Amino acid sequence: MTVEWKGLEDFAENIEKGGIAVKKKLGFDILAEATKMTPVDTGRLRAGWKFDHDDRLDGRWEISNPVEYAVHVEFGTPKMAARLMLTRAVQRVMARFDQIVRSVMR
Repeated sequence: MTVEWKGLEDFAENIEKGGIAVKKKLGFDILAEATKMTPVDTGRLRAGWKFDHDDRLDGRWEISNPVEYAVHVEFGTPKMAARLMLTRAVQRVMARFDQIVRSVMR
């Protein structure tokens, strides 16, 4: 018995493109949420958010803020409560994960 599946290459390519699109959407949504939740004094911290990624499904992506005091605002200090901007952004976006995947994969 022989089974032939025509279009398998196209199917695999579409899955990979969809996965890359989902990865980007998640990253940009997390970036937007973190930016919105970042407190503003001078605006430097809010402007510091970056989303770096490569366009491969198995490629890395990173959301970061190189402003030197970002970690202290995120996690707090003995004199200041944690703001958890990135932590909460990830939680909010991941709560919508299924919805995001469905919207991208249509």
